[in-house]
Amino acid sequence: MAKLHSPRFETAGPIHVAGIRAHYSCGGDARIAAQWQKLGEMMPKLPPQIRPVAYGVCFDRPGDLEYVAGIEVAPDAEVGASASKLRLPEHRYVVFPHDGHVSALAQTCAAIFRDWAPGSGCELVREKDGAQMFFERYGQGFDPQAGRGDIEVWVPIK
Repeated sequence: MAKLHSPRFETAGPIHVAGIRAHYSCGGDARIAAQWQKLGEMMPKLPPQIRPVAYGVCFDRPGDLEYVAGIEVAPDAEVGASASKLRLPEHRYVVFPHDGHVSALAQTCAAIFRDWAPGSGCELVREKDGAQMFFERYGQGFDPQAGRGDIEVWVPIK
């Protein structure tokens, strides 16, 4: 089980993310890493990035995961047919740092939703279809070659 650090609370949004959307029937495993690699190749074709931050937006449903690997763009940015764009509305978030390798991020997420959330007193926001939405935020200190540094999990709360 992953050790969770004390979270902080922030209000953020709206955030406009442009990138690559994919659906997975049983988790993403190595396919998500390939999705990020494809995003890197697509970057020159995307609108200008607002901040030097990347997002992995998750819509987690029983037996299904929709994942968007992307960057923050201007609200009016146009993306081509090969890219996806989504708007994350303004929310209050509970934010957890992830200190380990990116491959262990699923363990941090499991600890948040199975261990922290039930006793937290916080009400988690769910999408209309019941999906648990959250996002991974990869900041300036993230080293994609090493798979470490400046990773956070942001979970919307009411």
